[in-house]
Amino acid sequence: MLPVRINDTLTIPFILDSGAAEVVITEDIFSVLRRAATVSQSDFVGTGTYIVAGGATVSSDRYVIHKMSVGEHVITDVIANVVSVKGDPLLGQTFLQKLPAWTLDNAQHALVIRDAGEQPQATARVPISPPAQRTPSSPAKQSAPVSGASPQDIFGGDMWNIQVPFLESRVGVARRVLNVTGGQIRTYTIDSCEVTAYVQNNEIAGYGLLLLLLGRDQHFHKNDNCNIYIPAYGHLSTKNLTIGKFTRTVGVGIEDPRSIFNSPCITMCGNAADPIVIFHYEGPHASNFVKIDLISTISDDVSINAAKRWENLVTSAEGKNYVTEARFNCDGKYQNIGLQLFQNVEPYKIIIGYGNFPTESYLATPCSKRR
Repeated sequence: MLPVRINDTLTIPFILDSGAAEVVITEDIFSVLRRAATVSQSDFVGTGTYIVAGGATVSSDRYVIHKMSVGEHVITDVIANVVSVKGDPLLGQTFLQKLPAWTLDNAQHALVIRDAGEQPQATARVPISPPAQRTPSSPAKQSAPVSGASPQDIFGGDMWNIQVPFLESRVGVARRVLNVTGGQIRTYTIDSCEVTAYVQNNEIAGYGLLLLLLGRDQHFHKNDNCNIYIPAYGHLSTKNLTIGKFTRTVGVGIEDPRSIFNSPCITMCGNAADPIVIFHYEGPHASNFVKIDLISTISDDVSINAAKRWENLVTSAEGKNYVTEARFNCDGKYQNIGLQLFQNVEPYKIIIGYGNFPTESYLATPCSKRR
């Protein structure tokens, strides 16, 4: 299997098949590219047929993929078949013929690419993992369970709007399942990270990832394994992410109607867990209206100081009841101030999804407009 980056959107393992006339991708992969707005109807170049391994002929739509990257090599404007049959994508001749020179090193299990005019020693080697045996019902092998799949595989792959059984064929069964109005919240351990799947109408519409882990000292600590590149903003990683870094990179603030900064409770929260603040962002059409929540606990010096300053400012202007009843969520007058004060606070969890889907009850806030 050869990792290929498509349109700077997602990285997918392909089977290198020099006998295939064209690149072949599945509808699931294509839907991710459509949602990321990196392929559109203007890239459609006609229909065709594709012969699967068992000999059957299936119809396919053909599109131009504007960028495919293998290692440091970038190939542009590649024709790809989009097929409905489940299986692994194929890297065929519409890609391979655009490489200047390539060979397979069977001993090292690598694709060896040499630019035109280079000496033999000036080569790039891209490791290839051997594919499993193909089944006759698919263009490649059927997707098998992935042992040790990473969170990036879930957030960056073709794992949106899928059925729960398909997800669990890749990551195993859920550790916890919570039935809520309109759906389910299912929790998985993936590569030692806690990943939450939000299920609406029997399809997974959102995922959550814990970025910080609660230690025995009852403080949150970073887990460097639990980081992803954020879909639709592929250059933005959750590593060392703060609320301010997100808003500056994406280019939004609280005055943007697509963003909300609120908190269920910032003081006198009783026996509840640590108080939290939530920055909720809804992306534009180009991102397929992606919804992103950054959730931060008020539990360390930076967040406690920010919350105290926010509380004091609002209390002095509106009175104590206004704060304890969290009425600042209703009129929005102090959300911009809160967002500015929490610029340097790291989220402990990120939730990313599309459309409407249920989330945990503790995220509900008075007068909340989120989702």
